[in-house]
Amino acid sequence: RGEVFSWGQAGRLGHVSRGAEVDEVTPRPVAAMRSLFASSVSCGYAHTTVLLENGQVYAWGATRAVGHTDQGVQANHPACVRALSGKAIVEVACGHSHTLALSDFRGLATRAAGAVRSLGASATAAATAVP
Repeated sequence: RGEVFSWGQAGRLGHVSRGAEVDEVTPRPVAAMRSLFASSVSCGYAHTTVLLENGQVYAWGATRAVGHTDQGVQANHPACVRALSGKAIVEVACGHSHTLALSDFRGLATRAAGAVRSLGASATAAATAVP
């Protein structure tokens, strides 16, 4: 089983906590991911994405701009990125403030928090928080 562990600065680790999350200096399992088989993990400055064996992508981080479209999703709690469901994602990569997902059809879904030009989009394109 591909279990996911995290540690570091509080507020972006994906740990469900009672009250305020604290910094973690030792690896701790991400409980929300325990029953899922992770095949890869990628981290940006303040967010994480996990690619599951079945092609689903989970994400969480310090802000809500991690690809979630559901209103009830909390920023620091791992949740499926529903906008990528059914896209057969085979790889994810996180940058400082953006994430890329590659489908098995070699289609590329991109989302960013502002830096449009670094994603290969035109200077007039609008940034998007959803793939």
